[in-house]
Amino acid sequence: MYLIIDTISKQSLVALGEKGGLVGKIIWQSNYKQSEELLVKVDELLTENGVRQADLTGVVVVNGPGSYTGIRVGVATGNALGFALGASVVGVSYLDILASWAVGENNDSIPELVDLPAGRQEGLNFGGGKIVALVNSIADKYYYGIYKERRGKIKLIGDYGNDTLEDILEKKRGINCVVGEIDKGARGDLGNDILFLPADYSVGGVVEKLVELGGENLAGAVKDNLCEPLYINQPNITPSNKK
Repeated sequence: MYLIIDTISKQSLVALGEKGGLVGKIIWQSNYKQSEELLVKVDELLTENGVRQADLTGVVVVNGPGSYTGIRVGVATGNALGFALGASVVGVSYLDILASWAVGENNDSIPELVDLPAGRQEGLNFGGGKIVALVNSIADKYYYGIYKERRGKIKLIGDYGNDTLEDILEKKRGINCVVGEIDKGARGDLGNDILFLPADYSVGGVVEKLVELGGENLAGAVKDNLCEPLYINQPNITPSNKK
């Protein structure tokens, strides 16, 4: 049994997984109060599912990208729990979760979310094109990852980034699917050739994909592994001039 933590945004989550399957979950609008609420939600989740902390053999943390404070709270709490339990702690990128969900071969939720563009009515076929996963950053920018799909699996192309939607689409030709979050006013920038899949933890299959990826990462982790935060932009901390 392993615990899953996500506190990178206003929508937070704790969940339990076992053998790659979802056991239980709590999703709540934390509004960046994760430091006050996270351990309370963990205790609530364990109680609801009749699980003791001692039963946990690993911890999975969604380690970014997102709010600096949210990432820090999730990673620090996950590592502290893992240390106390003698359990490994691993990270999973939220962008990887979204992209993996989008290419899931057995995902029955996708056709219900969108009207497929002409030529795709029979289902999703990425046809060698690129998939972009997006998460809101600041102002008009998005954290993003660009992926290729092969046999239902994803591979990140290059590094994660932080840019405007216009610049992301301009620099990376061959995109045929965008998944995640886009401001309503910007969706017209995708045109008719790029499929947009809105997705967060309220959409069927997304939490399950997190549980699956987390289980895979734990299976490959060394004993007592700790999670590192995923900061696409390093926190800008300015030293005080006060003496």
